[in-house]
Amino acid sequence: MRSFAIWTWLLGAVLIVGSNSSLLWAQSGFLVREDRGNVSLEMYFPSFKGEGKTEFPTSTTVLAADVPLSKTVRIIADLPFSYFKNEVKYSGGTEIETENAPGNPLLGLRFISGRQHWLGDLAVRIPVMPEDKMAAAIVGIYSDIERWEAFLQDWTTILFRTAYQNRYSNGFTVGGQLGYSLLVNSGNENADDTEGFFIYGLQVGLVQPTFRLNMEFFGRYLATKEEGNFGQRSYHQLKISTYFGWGKIWPGVILKVPLDQDFRDILNSVFGVQVKFLL
Repeated sequence: MRSFAIWTWLLGAVLIVGSNSSLLWAQSGFLVREDRGNVSLEMYFPSFKGEGKTEFPTSTTVLAADVPLSKTVRIIADLPFSYFKNEVKYSGGTEIETENAPGNPLLGLRFISGRQHWLGDLAVRIPVMPEDKMAAAIVGIYSDIERWEAFLQDWTTILFRTAYQNRYSNGFTVGGQLGYSLLVNSGNENADDTEGFFIYGLQVGLVQPTFRLNMEFFGRYLATKEEGNFGQRSYHQLKISTYFGWGKIWPGVILKVPLDQDFRDILNSVFGVQVKFLL
């Protein structure tokens, strides 16, 4: 089928880029100094170029939680889900193709320093993404690049990250993160036993009592392959998000823009919406 060929090409592009870049990591955002736990619902809508265009509501949905156990330790978790819809036109009519699948869930611990400038995350993703849901996996990979591991089939992921954020008296914030994503082969006969990826990023933002604006630059770099130069083994993205608060409810909008030409040839951008409920 024509659409199957399109998505096979897209998957090939992912695998080519994936062999030359790292997997950016789990919990998105730099909100290190979030004083309260939260539960959030996120939805991301990718805008593909050319023949890779899909129909609404092609998207990725993530239910995430950050639950305090104490002042310095929290449980972090997420449940991803991906949905694909495409309209295929033939000489004899039109056919609607749909596909959906759960992604690989995350469970881990977050450790926060007493002054809440530093945090450290240790988390695991268990592979449950069905092998026969290729289109849904591709939608997830492109629409939520911070959670690529959530949509990889046959890979168990162990995630490490440390992040720092400083908030000034006027509300401006500056931060950075550095991490490592270790992938352990759980059944892929055509891949190595393990892969390793460095994760890095910078953040600036503005925090007010009922408003937040955040801009993040982040990247990932494949550390376990020798082929290719830095540009061929890395991927970078710009993410802009804004949130408005009404008591315990914080809705927001998100825009993600790929910065590398390989991905810009396939993806225009990703628009997202999120609602965060403070605990």
